[in-house]
Amino acid sequence: MDGNLLIRAFRPDDAVSSITALLHLAYASLLRMGFRYTASHQDDDTTLRRLRRGYPFVAERDGEIVATITLYSSSSQTHCEWYLRPEIYSFGQFGVSPDLQRCGIGLRLILFVEQQARERGARELALDTAEGAVHLRQWYDRLGYRFVGHVSWPDTNYRSVVLSKPLHVESRLPYLVRPASNEDAEAAVTVIRQSIIESCVADHQNDRAALDQWLGNKTPQQFREWLGDPETFMVVAVIDSAISGVGAVRKCGELSLCYIDPARQRIGLGRAILEALETRAREWDLRELKLVSTCAARDFYERHGYRLTPRDTQDCCLTKKIG
Repeated sequence: MDGNLLIRAFRPDDAVSSITALLHLAYASLLRMGFRYTASHQDDDTTLRRLRRGYPFVAERDGEIVATITLYSSSSQTHCEWYLRPEIYSFGQFGVSPDLQRCGIGLRLILFVEQQARERGARELALDTAEGAVHLRQWYDRLGYRFVGHVSWPDTNYRSVVLSKPLHVESRLPYLVRPASNEDAEAAVTVIRQSIIESCVADHQNDRAALDQWLGNKTPQQFREWLGDPETFMVVAVIDSAISGVGAVRKCGELSLCYIDPARQRIGLGRAILEALETRAREWDLRELKLVSTCAARDFYERHGYRLTPRDTQDCCLTKKIG
């Protein structure tokens, strides 16, 4: 996972021409294989029209847009019967800069739009790709996308396969919440940073200075220092051996960390981490926990019994009686 990668919504001031150029480069190898995807040759007007039809996102690395993807809701303006179903969302205009392919950026974008589709009420997420692009079909198969049909688009020179993935499956993934260790530092900090970058946009507004300040102490070294503090208890949530959430509570009654991998949110990890931290706080004979919530997380905390402190409304301080 690239800790320097920022996934955000496409903005009106983003250059459409740069998105078009990125797509041409990303699809050049497929064009050389004989597959004339629209993205391999489309003009800026087509790019913009496709962006405006859905929910467009870009991946930015060191200030440069290096990947893009657009999520689409069900539409009657399509040749694909599968896309007509109201519970089906789809994605397209998906491309990663060739020099950064096979670095995990494509996977992160897919996981990101899967979560976006879930939040919008989709039951499945679908796509279509060239029937003969075997390497792409195999990649999507490994990600859980199954064959559901064919479609032929008027502006391509191939028949497409339609692939779809049920989005509720992930909610059954088993997870483990355990005490953190020094060996977790790198992966845990990556989760924290990615959660701040992707899930806390309402707070930092993609402002680089604000992000740099927020992320400044989110380092492996600092994580180990927190872990070594006898006044702090830290946990990680693990799915398939991968750290997907991080939490911390201090003996002073402060819940200081609770971050979830953006691709693993809304499957119960946050609740499980809170329960583990609150259990330790009770073992310390604490009667109350307090925290400063982000805008994005406030609803989550309030659903779990945390209430706004009247005197601290500006900083969104929340407290909960636990004993």
